[in-house]
Amino acid sequence: MLRLRIHTTSYAHAIALLLLPVFCGCSEEASIPIQFERGIQQAISKSRSAVVTIEVASSDSSYSAGNIVSRGTGVVISKDGTIATTCEYISQGNHYVAMFQDGCASVATLVGSDRETNIAILTTGNHQCGCYPIDVVSTDKISAGTIGIFVNNSSVSKGISAGMGIMAESWLGGDDYWSTPLYIAQTGDILTMEGAPVVSIDGRLIGICDAIVESHHGSWTVIPTATILKIADELKKNGGIKRSWIGVSCSYEESEQNTASGVKPHIRINQVVAGSPAEKAGIKVGDFIAKLDQKPIGALDPLRQNITSLSNGSKLNLEIVRSSGNVEAVDLTTVQLPDDPTRQRLCTTRSL
Repeated sequence: MLRLRIHTTSYAHAIALLLLPVFCGCSEEASIPIQFERGIQQAISKSRSAVVTIEVASSDSSYSAGNIVSRGTGVVISKDGTIATTCEYISQGNHYVAMFQDGCASVATLVGSDRETNIAILTTGNHQCGCYPIDVVSTDKISAGTIGIFVNNSSVSKGISAGMGIMAESWLGGDDYWSTPLYIAQTGDILTMEGAPVVSIDGRLIGICDAIVESHHGSWTVIPTATILKIADELKKNGGIKRSWIGVSCSYEESEQNTASGVKPHIRINQVVAGSPAEKAGIKVGDFIAKLDQKPIGALDPLRQNITSLSNGSKLNLEIVRSSGNVEAVDLTTVQLPDDPTRQRLCTTRSL
């Protein structure tokens, strides 16, 4: 799991070195860093009213006593007062207070959370004291090299603190119907808290901070807005994310046996959960999945995406190649993924 511990480099120093040739040029060129600075200031000014600090306590009484168990940042994403943040620090308590930029504080209600995408949605109702929702860009892909500005409340800065990173795509996530691959922000910002909004240079939301990548010198993973909006909509409708499940754990390797069409399948069954639909359908360890609903399956990600996209109680047909070489059609019905309070985000090793 990606978690905190950061080895910082001076990001501001690096930016200064990049801009040094500009400062040494003529007066016309010297206006470029000033314009860049103003662009950042405008982006922060446009988005800052949507940023909230969220304090988490174990109960009303512990909050009154000042016993805060965790603290993070969230961002207002709609006019009805919907706040998006990450669920990791939210899960440490059950009483939430949102502190807005106008100085108001309000008890927040947890609408729902999803551990696998690390998204939590809270609400305080429509806030009428001068704080407004951020302008959201609904995207699951950005161009490498995009500038991401971290607009954040931190425990050591008064008001807004701002960081900056160069955005990149990643291989992390995206193997679940409900998520798209995470971004990576190359930055040395240590003031940022989980859930902080990341905005484009024009002040529009492109994601929220997920976690620091321990082995990559302070890089943050960032959850794209496409995932945030999709999860937020489902949590507001149903209070949770329901994923279909058949109860198998798989790995990618080539079978020694062929399908009826002469193709060797690559998805091996390593575990069958007791009492699961897969066990009831007669699937065994060592079997290979060749097709799902008559469509060839050659990789794990499409299999997981297909299964998690289904509604509970869906009928599935699997073409199974046994270790004996027999090819069989197996019918089963999906059930809802059992809840597990220890399940963590990006949990691609869990049974599907």
